[in-house]
Amino acid sequence: MVIRKSYDTFVKLGYWLGDDQRLEFEANKYRMKGRMNFTGVDGDRDQGIATGSTKGTPPNGVAPYNDVQTTNLSYTDSNLDGMEFKAQVFHQDFEGRYGASNSDSFQDVSIAPVGTLYDQSQNQSEKIGAKFSLTKDDLLDNDLSITAGLDLLQDKTSQILVLTNRTYVPETEYTNYASFVQLEYRPTDRLVLQAGARNEHAKLDVNTYRTVATDEDTSVSVDGGTPSFSDTVYNAGAVFKLTPAVSVFANYSQGFGMPDVGRILRGVSKANQDVDSLIDLSPILTDNYEVGFRINRNAYDFELSAYQSNSDLGSRIENKNGLYVVKREKKEIHGAEASLGFQLNQEHKLQASYSYIQGKSDTDKDGKVDTKLTGADIPPNRLVGSWNANWNEKLSSLLQVSHAFSRSFDSDKFDFDGYTLVDASVGYKLPVGKMSVAVANLLNEDYFTYYSQAAYANDSFYFKGRGRTVTLAYGLDF
Repeated sequence: MVIRKSYDTFVKLGYWLGDDQRLEFEANKYRMKGRMNFTGVDGDRDQGIATGSTKGTPPNGVAPYNDVQTTNLSYTDSNLDGMEFKAQVFHQDFEGRYGASNSDSFQDVSIAPVGTLYDQSQNQSEKIGAKFSLTKDDLLDNDLSITAGLDLLQDKTSQILVLTNRTYVPETEYTNYASFVQLEYRPTDRLVLQAGARNEHAKLDVNTYRTVATDEDTSVSVDGGTPSFSDTVYNAGAVFKLTPAVSVFANYSQGFGMPDVGRILRGVSKANQDVDSLIDLSPILTDNYEVGFRINRNAYDFELSAYQSNSDLGSRIENKNGLYVVKREKKEIHGAEASLGFQLNQEHKLQASYSYIQGKSDTDKDGKVDTKLTGADIPPNRLVGSWNANWNEKLSSLLQVSHAFSRSFDSDKFDFDGYTLVDASVGYKLPVGKMSVAVANLLNEDYFTYYSQAAYANDSFYFKGRGRTVTLAYGLDF
């Protein structure tokens, strides 16, 4: 696909109502639309042939596009009777139409023979929400800080098949509100304690709907409902300075989130199902643990941490005959991160970081995690090194090398070979503003992306990464 028209506009305005009060407004409009003068050509994973395109009008469908508009209004009062008050309201409209295909999930023998029906889905979503917080940070002789707040969100989303006028995912209205409190206590100069709680309430409203047929399953009717969920999640942490330069830390937090509701609703294949009783719509509750230490000296800094994330009813996406469905199963992820920075002198700094992550899920429902997570769920292990230089008051540069390590999986459909990318940028201050030139993939590395190799075994999405890309930019602060 060649882009016919793409634009991105952004406006940000701020106004001081007084010494302590500020009002800020942001608006962003982005649109991208295809030209329909190239058609896709499937790759071949077994032969190492990448998905590509050839010039010509696609035989089916209408131009795909993305259209999103976001607005945000925020207010801050840093001295509201000795407290800091923050309020934010936001709104987002999103509409995205995907390219046409004869996916197995689009087939319906009542419309056309299996394998011949082309269609394309279009997602429509509207989000509106608000955030409020109030902070008091001078309690107990400035040793205790307390923040309390409220988050509100309403999300209306649906998905249709535009060529056959079918409902792919029924309209869902997701409502979430959460009150929270967070404390930070400094009993001594060497110890910082943090703790908090968040009370989550979520409700999903879905009308009775009928699924689309696939090449394996017939269309079924699903009774609507309004399932609701509520839970309180907690967090706690501590940082202790062993010496002025060496600190140790430990954190525990719980997470609350919803799975991909759209995939679950469109994937229902058994008759006489009820939205209120679908266990797959249950929220994702996770327990997260982290421990580590950091060193900060004049010439260098170093940090090492290890973490674990567990969920008894996690969410994993699996390809089922061309239809990507959500699997709800126990999931465990663990990893470690390390970073090292060295200040050669005032103008030059070297930085290196390494991230390691592994995860497994319980695919056979025996209560034990046994199958490695794929690239759809976790990123690759990665090593990144950089050199940041300020040659003089006007000229600066950045050189970065990133290596994604190879990885094996339990399924023979996936295998990741790994690759190394080099990026560079140069900035120069002009009498007015700053000019910069950035080059991504400086050495023009020829590689298949991590997600193409390790996430989805699909010849239609076996993409290579972008080659050398040069970006020229000019910025002006005012």
